[in-house]
Amino acid sequence: MGPSQTAETSFGFTRALGTFKRVQGHYRVIEASAGLLLIAMGGLLLSGYLFLLNVYAQHALSWLGLDWWKSL
Repeated sequence: MGPSQTAETSFGFTRALGTFKRVQGHYRVIEASAGLLLIAMGGLLLSGYLFLLNVYAQHALSWLGLDWWKSL
């Protein structure tokens, strides 16, 4: 590994570490949002509305032309 590759690697690591520190500052909000999302999905699953939401999402994706999974 030459000097330029080492500098590029360390620069990438420094950028990643900086991004991680910014995300870490918002960790409580991210954790609370994820928890609320899990609770909401559980409620939809138990009530049967998750199925309907899935049907509506499939229709919306078909309307947008993003139904590539049908050709699998």
